[in-house]
Amino acid sequence: MKTPTWAYIIGILMLLIGGCGAVKDMQSINTQTILDMQKTMLEDMSGNIKPINKDSVAYNTNDTITSTKSNTEQVEIINNMSKTMEKMLYMSDYTKKWRVRFGYVGLVLSVIYILAGIFLIIRKSFSMKLTYTALGLYILFGIIQILVFSRDETKGFMAMTSLYSYMFSIIFDVVILIAILGADKTAYKIENIKKIT
Repeated sequence: MKTPTWAYIIGILMLLIGGCGAVKDMQSINTQTILDMQKTMLEDMSGNIKPINKDSVAYNTNDTITSTKSNTEQVEIINNMSKTMEKMLYMSDYTKKWRVRFGYVGLVLSVIYILAGIFLIIRKSFSMKLTYTALGLYILFGIIQILVFSRDETKGFMAMTSLYSYMFSIIFDVVILIAILGADKTAYKIENIKKIT
């Protein structure tokens, strides 16, 4: 028997989700480095723009004196934007610590998820068990992350975004699990899987 169409679709989805998950996990592991880079960029952005000296004047093409007020306003706007970005990117030490921990665990789970997608497509005797295991672990992992991160009372924008991301991931995995449970899995019975010669 051939691999059913639903298995190709779900297998490819699992490869994509697992790959994106692995990238996200690597970012979580490097959370502090990424935050330091963002902070440096914001400092450079606000530090490189300075208001024109109040005593100086600027001339337009008509040789008339123009106000330096507009330049001062621009500097204030950029500084305010920088402060807003800092608040949005803020992450407590609690969240940083757990993001790194979950990054390492998530990377392992992402590899299992990718393998499950591969073996769902190429059909092995353990394909369905591996797929159920990968989906179950991903769902459980998402629930644990939500429970841990929701305990942080100083949640910033990034932490809140992550919580919604975990919720979406759980829902998506549950949908995939339901789709597999309702699908015809005859092709995955041992007697229908060709033995490797």
